[in-house]
Amino acid sequence: MKEYIKVGKIVNTHGVKGCVKCLSLTDDIERFDMLEYIYTEKDDKKRKINNVWYRNNLVYLQLEGIDDVLECIFNRRYALDLAVHGVGSYYDIARCIGKRVKDLPGHVLGMVRG
Repeated sequence: MKEYIKVGKIVNTHGVKGCVKCLSLTDDIERFDMLEYIYTEKDDKKRKINNVWYRNNLVYLQLEGIDDVLECIFNRRYALDLAVHGVGSYYDIARCIGKRVKDLPGHVLGMVRG
């Protein structure tokens, strides 16, 4: 089973050629520039990001396999997910929230808060 972290939510369509308007759920809206693929929550499909642009704190994406406005409408209000890959992933921090942090001798230093 794949583990995902939500990076955005499709809020509406943009135009008639299949662009989606997304609300970013990450701390850095321009993170989408670094991504090649995302997963659409509705059908759990891996989709290549063909184009990204930003306007008014929203992310506009052209995704592979979403080629018309009807396909956008079917995916509206669903999340965009990023697969979490093993230990050492940048997104492992989400798993650390709420855990105690210890130094090498085992002394508790505190707790990770989100």
